[in-house]
Amino acid sequence: MRTFSLGYHPPATFLCQPGEPLNRIFVPLLIALTAFHLVIAWLLPPSEDELYYWCWSQNLQWSYFDHPPMVALMIRLSTEIFGNTLFAIRFPACLGSLVTLLIVRDFTRDDRLMTLALLTPLVLFGTVLMTPDAPLVVFWAAYVWWLASAHERLANDQTPRWILGGVIFGLGVLSKYPMALAAPAAVMSFVVLPKGRRFSVALGLFGHFLVSAFVASPILIHNIRHDFAPLQFQWNHASEKGSALFTHFPDFLAGQVGLIGTGPFLLLGWAVYRIRQLPSSPQVWASAWMFALPMAVFIMKGITGRLEANWPVFCYISCGPLAVEMMRQSANPIRLRRWMTASFAIPTLVSVALGCYMALPYEFVSPAKDRFARLYAFANTNRTIGDRFRELVARGEANPNAPIYAMRYQATAMLRFEGLDARQYPVGTRPSHFTQEDDHPSRHDNMYVVSDGGPLPASLVQGFEKPVELGDFPLVVRDRELARYKLMLYRKTNTDVAVAKR
Repeated sequence: MRTFSLGYHPPATFLCQPGEPLNRIFVPLLIALTAFHLVIAWLLPPSEDELYYWCWSQNLQWSYFDHPPMVALMIRLSTEIFGNTLFAIRFPACLGSLVTLLIVRDFTRDDRLMTLALLTPLVLFGTVLMTPDAPLVVFWAAYVWWLASAHERLANDQTPRWILGGVIFGLGVLSKYPMALAAPAAVMSFVVLPKGRRFSVALGLFGHFLVSAFVASPILIHNIRHDFAPLQFQWNHASEKGSALFTHFPDFLAGQVGLIGTGPFLLLGWAVYRIRQLPSSPQVWASAWMFALPMAVFIMKGITGRLEANWPVFCYISCGPLAVEMMRQSANPIRLRRWMTASFAIPTLVSVALGCYMALPYEFVSPAKDRFARLYAFANTNRTIGDRFRELVARGEANPNAPIYAMRYQATAMLRFEGLDARQYPVGTRPSHFTQEDDHPSRHDNMYVVSDGGPLPASLVQGFEKPVELGDFPLVVRDRELARYKLMLYRKTNTDVAVAKR
């Protein structure tokens, strides 16, 4: 009987042996990386969406307009322990990064590749941010581990294992919708089974997906209650096409090479070409399908339309075993390993450039394109708005019970993080969780508006008097003013107030 092994253990000649410098360096590097993540979790300004997910955590629901609920659940658990701070919001991402790297290291078993992966911007900086990708990569890695173990133990009673896999898959779907790509990848990984086992595996997969459907059922409940608007929004977003083929593909390719290197694209071609030689290793076979199928989907999406840089990142979890197997089958593994090492050169340089840029912004980058400085400035501006409003309330010049409307959901989230009763404009803006709330300015006698100077939608201010300006707040990035926000008070006309009171 074959014993269970968590991951692929390739021939020793292709691994860093105990006593080799890189093998001794990896664990201290991983510890140092985790400490680094915890430090910059304190220091980095909030990204565009992190406080938006924090707002979700303050009002837990079955699911949300933009994403499933796992990110909100993790933030809520962390903030209950550490308080409502940026560190508490990001702590689950830091912990999830550590867990994911430990899982990936186990089924890769190559500390040279793992050490190089730690130096990529995807791992070094990206895994600190608390977004739906943070729980997704954890459960995707766990599912790759489960699928490999399922192939390894097909001769044994699999019922508990099918249930475990269903739970992992369901939790992944509760993290982010792209986890659904694991379903066809898992099914396809069983196509090479002997006929005698196909029925039992089909039955196991059926039960497996029933369990996962039950675990992920909060998403269905939420969508039924909201006429499937959240799923429809995500489908439209994911299926959006560009004006012509390959219009956005260079941007997608450059983004992925900058994040993780050129290796995954070589591995994809090799895995597809050598697919018939891979089933002999359950770990490599499972990793091949969990990488190649979703990555092919994202490449097609990159060819036909715009693709956000973070979408494919979970696919790369499966690259390690494929890289090791590719070197094992190579006629010249030493030369191939050198090429693999060289494939990390671009992302490592990007990490160095990002680190220097965070310490000292580059003058040749204009303030308008300096995203890091803009995030700091945007957070500081919203903090100043919050301080100004609290000052007005303390002086009796503002009503603390009246709502404050902002144009963007990111600004709404930041103002809520400052303790204000912020709302998002219900019309004329990008739909979000906030716009699904049953709220409209016409229901209030007074309202405050944070405006960037542009005209407000007529339906938003209809029935209100001419606004009173309460504050002026410039958005200054590196001593250059890029925008100016105004805090305005709108009062309903006396006639409208009297009618509303009747």
